[in-house]
Amino acid sequence: MRSSYFTRIGTIILSLLVYGLAWNLYLLYKPVGVPPYWETQFFIILIISACLAIMIHLSVINWIMVVGLVLRSFLALIVINSMPEQMPIYAPLIAVILFEIFLVASTWIGISSCLFLIASMTWERCLTNQTWGYFHLGPRIADFVLPWGECVIAMIGGILIRGLLDRVTRLSLQVEEFHQANVRLVEANLGLQDYTVRHQRESIMNERNRISREIHDSVGYMLTNLIAVLDYTRELIIAGQDQVLEKLDSGREQAREALAEVRRAVRALRPPIEVSHLRAISTLITAFSEVTKIEVSTHMPDLPDSLTEEVDWLIYRVIQEALTNTFRHGQASHVFINVHPKNKLISINIRDNGLGTANIKLGCGLTGIQERVEELGGRFEAESAPNQGFIIKILIPWTKEK
Repeated sequence: MRSSYFTRIGTIILSLLVYGLAWNLYLLYKPVGVPPYWETQFFIILIISACLAIMIHLSVINWIMVVGLVLRSFLALIVINSMPEQMPIYAPLIAVILFEIFLVASTWIGISSCLFLIASMTWERCLTNQTWGYFHLGPRIADFVLPWGECVIAMIGGILIRGLLDRVTRLSLQVEEFHQANVRLVEANLGLQDYTVRHQRESIMNERNRISREIHDSVGYMLTNLIAVLDYTRELIIAGQDQVLEKLDSGREQAREALAEVRRAVRALRPPIEVSHLRAISTLITAFSEVTKIEVSTHMPDLPDSLTEEVDWLIYRVIQEALTNTFRHGQASHVFINVHPKNKLISINIRDNGLGTANIKLGCGLTGIQERVEELGGRFEAESAPNQGFIIKILIPWTKEK
């Protein structure tokens, strides 16, 4: 199992500090009467072990990690075999190796490694031989108990650390799963808002078509009758008949009925308040804030009622996509939305206080928004920097440019 980048860097620093400590302990506790070249050999072993520690934790290949730990264990056993009485010198070397094994491998591998080191140190200490040209006496009880105790303590610490790391890993996975589930929930909520607005707009269009047919049928019929009445009245005037006033009154009544019908149709065609652009955007923002707990501040003064339906819908989609992008990538806590008219243009400025990025890559959603803005003859800009949030700036004309 590979640890995180920061954990590996921290382990490298710890290993280097331990090897530096071992060197200082050697200078402090080195055996009396040992050959002068011991110091050089011990220093070379520490240098090789430190290089192996760096290689192990910077490599992404597992077999390099295994080989490196085995070589470092072998070098530590050489040190123990050369100076078995000097536990303060070799104890840090054994402890840091066991710690790293528990850190990068499973608990059972760590326990097995600890037992292997205990067996190896016991076997070495039972040998009465010469190492590096220095003769060692037979073992004492303390020569077994102290190394065993060190390994057991290191094993217990490693088990605790491994358990803590496993728990942190599980919690991290749960947090990531929760975040992904929350992302899906927000996207579903925004999708529902999108569907609701689309459905309302389709309902309005269907109602407008129905009223258009009614105007054609009713008002058209009345105006046709009015024309016929006026034509007949004209003939009566030419002929000098007495029914002229009666026919004029009838024509006037027909005109009044047609006017009333037109007024009813106009009132029906007027968009209801609940599906206007301001109300739809307000509903979207409220739902977004409730689900994500991200604060959204809006400033949309004096938006004209004469916006085309295409521009009106684009404003809604820009805000929706910006909010989605902020939640998924920005890790922001506050979003600021400013929409206002500017010299026959609509200015849209959306920014957040999220992480930001030095390399802006527009996803499918924002790319689609950019294409729509450019189709309407507008301008799309995206700005960001690390720890400076994300900014979207859009200028679009009220009507599509020809």
